[in-house]
Amino acid sequence: MLQLSKHQANNDIPVSALPVRPLSGANSPPDVGGNLRRLRNLQGHSLETLSRLSGVSRAMLGQIENGKSVPTITSLWKIAKALGMPVTALISSTDQVRSVVVPKSAVRTVSSSAGRYQQRTFERPEFPQSFKFVELKIAPGHREVLPVSTFGARATLLLTSGTIEIAVSDDPPSRLAEGTAILFQADVEHFIFNPSTIDATAFLIVSSARNGAT
Repeated sequence: MLQLSKHQANNDIPVSALPVRPLSGANSPPDVGGNLRRLRNLQGHSLETLSRLSGVSRAMLGQIENGKSVPTITSLWKIAKALGMPVTALISSTDQVRSVVVPKSAVRTVSSSAGRYQQRTFERPEFPQSFKFVELKIAPGHREVLPVSTFGARATLLLTSGTIEIAVSDDPPSRLAEGTAILFQADVEHFIFNPSTIDATAFLIVSSARNGAT
């Protein structure tokens, strides 16, 4: 086990000093720069945009991507947080991963309002994606305010059972029947309400903004 001094743990230990367990079938070492470039491009961020979001300079981000600089843990944490990814997504060897099964036991479930609202998130750190995919379950008569996403994010919500009303910003609520979808801005306040007497379920996909810059 790697032992870190107090100074190293809090500040400047480089990523190259971290022990990394390669994924099954991956024999190459982690390509932090390549992972960073891939994830940044997936989310449509320019170096300038990621620099602003993370607080890491554009020059440093460019050096990391080109393999000319090894990021510290602090920089790596800031970059991962800005990308909305776990740090392992930047230091894992993912070149051999073509598909990942998400077992039911690995699905993260979040409940609120005494279980009247449930959200199940489908994701794996070894297979990062440029969007968030969740299943929603809303109890009869329940109203839930959904989290506001980052600037420019857009969402698709498909109702798979029941009936819901969804209001986006100041727009009048839209009522959805089973099999109906709505596309909307996810970077403004929005809420969902189940006006029926049975549970409603839906799938929600939230994608980050893509600016096309490099």
